[in-house]
Amino acid sequence: MCPDDTFLDGLTCLDECPPNKYPEADICVEECSPGYFLDSDNVCSKCLPNCEECVSTLTCKTCFETYYLHQSECLISCPEEFVENNELRSCLPCGPNCKNCSPDNVLWCTECYETWKLHQQDCYEGCLWVETLESSGECSSCLPEYVLYGGDCLTGCPAKT
Repeated sequence: MCPDDTFLDGLTCLDECPPNKYPEADICVEECSPGYFLDSDNVCSKCLPNCEECVSTLTCKTCFETYYLHQSECLISCPEEFVENNELRSCLPCGPNCKNCSPDNVLWCTECYETWKLHQQDCYEGCLWVETLESSGECSSCLPEYVLYGGDCLTGCPAKT
């Protein structure tokens, strides 16, 4: 261990790192380790937590395994309206009006927002197959080939009703 304000280079403690080496914590390195970047002072500075490669202390480019890149940060899981892409290790935005979507296709919704209805991987506002729509957003009557159930027009009766 070297005294404060010195750097270990091999087995020697130095006041400065030699040319072509950079200080990282308290050692001299030829290139910054994962989780560090070479700053404008030629010092290896630490990236944001869970960030493997960054361009500044606040801008991550890639995350360590099991984390996903979202708006320059590394998260354990993506927020609503985004889905984890394991190949890119990043959060991809879901399609319009999707609360959550499929990792196989970001345009396939798996969940919609409260006032929207999910039908065949898309989110629709209000009722589908509706004849009359109330101001509350619920169906009050459906087209002839559909069944009114719970304020929605369905293609058939739900199981056990």
